[in-house]
Amino acid sequence: SHNTFTNVTSVNNTADNGGSTYIIGDYTLVENSTIHNNTAIYGGGVNIEGDYSTFVNNNITFNKAIDNSEDPAVTAGGGVVIFTLFGNECNFTKNNISSNYAQDGGGIFIASYEGDIYLNEIYAFNNTAENGGFCHIMHADNVYVSNSTLLNNSAFGDISRNRGEGGAFHISNTNNIEIQA
Repeated sequence: SHNTFTNVTSVNNTADNGGSTYIIGDYTLVENSTIHNNTAIYGGGVNIEGDYSTFVNNNITFNKAIDNSEDPAVTAGGGVVIFTLFGNECNFTKNNISSNYAQDGGGIFIASYEGDIYLNEIYAFNNTAENGGFCHIMHADNVYVSNSTLLNNSAFGDISRNRGEGGAFHISNTNNIEIQA
């Protein structure tokens, strides 16, 4: 399947998964869109379960992943959550991902399971989480970050409980990481 979102404005939406949009399927393209002030437990802005996701020239801002229930879950991906399988790619190019909040991955949470993650020309400002203020990446095979600006992102929490790790990135169980100016 192919999923395309072009020139979409999605503001003030709420759901358990994907405050703005929840996608199950491969080959998702999100471009020239505004995803703003949405709320969910997983993927405050967008939640994608599928392979080959591409985000180009978007503003993903002021989204939050929160759970106000009596028995809250650990929230993930204030702006975007992506779960990929079978070692496939996830690409982010020329995106503003700012002022988002979650417990894990304030801006982006990616569970890649041996896939490749590309972050190019990203502006990430003022994202907040307990782990991975801007981005939390798990189980990727390769992570490539280039030509990006990461400012004032923060991770907070009790370090004895494995919280407060990685103001910009929290990367675990990943084989190769390249971060370049």
